[in-house]
Amino acid sequence: MQKELEKKAQDINDNCPIIIDQTIRLDSCEVLPDNTLQYNYTFLFIDATKIDRNEFKSEMKSTLLYNLQNNDELKRLTEKDVSFVYSCQDENGKPLGKLTITPDDYKNPVAKPDLRTTHSGNGNVEKVLKEMVKKTKQQLPLFTEGSGISLIDCKTYNKTLEYTTKLLNEDASRFDSIYFKSTNTPIVVDTLKHNPEMKYLSEHGVSIQYEYLDKNNKYLCTITILPEEYSLQEP
Repeated sequence: MQKELEKKAQDINDNCPIIIDQTIRLDSCEVLPDNTLQYNYTFLFIDATKIDRNEFKSEMKSTLLYNLQNNDELKRLTEKDVSFVYSCQDENGKPLGKLTITPDDYKNPVAKPDLRTTHSGNGNVEKVLKEMVKKTKQQLPLFTEGSGISLIDCKTYNKTLEYTTKLLNEDASRFDSIYFKSTNTPIVVDTLKHNPEMKYLSEHGVSIQYEYLDKNNKYLCTITILPEEYSLQEP
C-alpha cells in the first residue's frame, strides 16, 4: 500500500502546482506515516487572520467526508483504510487549518452537504459565475512563482467557466498537446472533485474549461471538464 500511495502522490506532484480555480491552488501531495496521504492547498484571496477557522474546517470537513464516501476513484484507498490530511493555508503562508479524516470518520454515513449554503456565492448559478469571474479579473494576472504558470483571463458563457492560462516555459512549435492533455486531464478532474467550491458548480451543470497559451500567447490546447466528470458519484 505504501508504494501505491507514493505513486499517487508522485502523479499529483508531477503536475503541481495546479491552479484549480480563482480561490484554490493545490501545491503538493505527500505520503505521511501510518498509511496517510496529505494534500497541501493554498486558498487565494483569503486572509487567515480574518476568518473563523473552526467554521472553515467544519464546512470543509463535511464536504470532504461526503466526497470520500462517494468518489469511486478513491474507493481503493478508503477500502485500505487510508487516512487523509488536508493542509490549508492562505496565500501569505498563514495556516487556515489542517483537517484529518480517518477511516473511523468516513466509514460512518454522512448526509449530503447543502452546497448552496456553504458556497460563498449564494443565489442562482449564473450570478455565482459572474461574481467568481469579476473577483478573479480584479486579481489578474495570477502568477504562481517557480511554476511558469500564469492565469491571465477568466470568463463565463453558456454555463461554462473558462480560465486562460499562460505556460511561460512552453513554445507552441515544440508543444505536444496530446501528451499534455492525457497527463493533465486526470489530475485536474481529481483535484476538482476535492474542491468543495466546485461541487456547487457541478451540481448545477457547469463545465470547467482551461485554455492554454504558450509564452508568446499562441494557442496550445484546451481542456474541458464536463460537470458529470467532476461531480460526486451518487451511491
